[in-house]
Amino acid sequence: RFAGTVYASVRDSVLQKMRSGGSEVAVQHADQHSNARRYDLLESLATQPPPVWNCHTISTSCATNGTSRRIIVLHGDQQGHQFQAHLYIICRPPSIGRPREAEVYLYTTEPPVAGTMGTARFPQTVRVVWR
Repeated sequence: RFAGTVYASVRDSVLQKMRSGGSEVAVQHADQHSNARRYDLLESLATQPPPVWNCHTISTSCATNGTSRRIIVLHGDQQGHQFQAHLYIICRPPSIGRPREAEVYLYTTEPPVAGTMGTARFPQTVRVVWR
C-alpha cells in the first residue's frame, strides 16, 4: 500500500510508476453506456488473474476510490527484445453523473519511423500487438 493505492507487490508498484515510458502509440476510451462491449473487454483485461495473453510481466493496482490499473508488457521483458511495448489500462468506478469508464494506452520505446503518422510510425509495435 502506498499513497492510497494497493499494489500486489513491490515490483507492481515500480512498473506502475514506469508506465508512461516511451511514445504513446494509441489510446481508446469506453464507458458502460456508449460502448459497453469495449468497456467489458477492458475491465476483463484489467481484473482477470495473470497470465494475460501469456505475457510474463503484468502489474496490477487498485486505489481506495475503486480505480484499478494494470500494465501488460507485450514486448521488451525477454532476452533479445530490442524495444519495449506495453498496454496501460485504467478502469474507473461510476461517480455522480458519470458511468463506469475504462481507457487503454499503448506505449512503446520503438524509435518512430520518420515521415509517417499515427500507428504507422511504430510498425514493429503494431506487429507485436496484432500477434
